[in-house]
Amino acid sequence: MRRLMSVLVAVLAAASVTGSAQAAGRTPVVFVHGFSGGSSVLFAEMIDKFKAAGWADRELIRWDYDWKQSNFTTANQLKGKIDQVLSATGATKVDIVAHSMGSLSTRHYVKALGGTAKTKRWLSIGGVNQGAEVAKLCPGFLFDSCADMKPGSKMLKALNDSTPAPAPTKYQTLSSSCDLMAPESKVKIPGVPNVNVGCYEHIYMPKGDRVITEAIKYLRP
Repeated sequence: MRRLMSVLVAVLAAASVTGSAQAAGRTPVVFVHGFSGGSSVLFAEMIDKFKAAGWADRELIRWDYDWKQSNFTTANQLKGKIDQVLSATGATKVDIVAHSMGSLSTRHYVKALGGTAKTKRWLSIGGVNQGAEVAKLCPGFLFDSCADMKPGSKMLKALNDSTPAPAPTKYQTLSSSCDLMAPESKVKIPGVPNVNVGCYEHIYMPKGDRVITEAIKYLRP
């Protein structure tokens, strides 16, 4: 009996340690690039800083997709990816960091595809949340994604209706005073906090020190 009790105590102690380790884990972060990009390269510096701040590599997911396709299609694919991440990590929610056009598909996922139940925080870096004027020059008949970014598009109307940022997911945007692709007026979402990070060109925003600092501060447990 004494031996049995010793074994039971050991098992319970191991379970307690495992539970503590799981509790100490951070919310997985899914990084989503924008038009004509790849997450591994675009977010390389940011991911390195996240690791230095305590995130494990397996908690930092670089997700790539066909940027030419409709953002509605991308959002559906993201839904499947996030389900995979939750299953693999045992987490109940993810955080999303999106750059530029990636803000459209990710917010559509959160808003319309059940993502509010699975997304803790959403961060948009230089997001074309109100569209991009330059998209008017993009051949929408070649790239469906271009059509989604044009001001007044079907996607933008759906995203920016009376509930642009549904709870319980938390939202934040980051804008740059030197971003010609997505000036602050195109980045901001009504009711969502925005931080102007200073002067960064659009494509280099995810690599900027102030941007990375703000991202870590926002997503830190």
